[in-house]
Amino acid sequence: MFISFSKTLAKVGGFRIGFRKRITSKNALWMSLLYLVVAMCQLMWYSAVLAAWLVYAFFYGVYLCIKLFFQLIRKISKTKDKNVEPKTIEENA
Repeated sequence: MFISFSKTLAKVGGFRIGFRKRITSKNALWMSLLYLVVAMCQLMWYSAVLAAWLVYAFFYGVYLCIKLFFQLIRKISKTKDKNVEPKTIEENA
């Protein structure tokens, strides 16, 4: 049995959106308002996720700065120890 594309489109009568409702000419305004609410909720959710990742990245950056600072201090203190000549005890004094 062959079903043509035009018959399939006539059966559907509109396209579906994320919450399983069809948009038709009668309910287009209400469905667009409902979809606006859904889109706002999704935007808030992804904004909260993004904010959490930014806070994580900030604290990780602070951790890295502190870690690199102490590594630099350790490296500088080791080079100072190498440059200092050992003191000798003069026997003629």
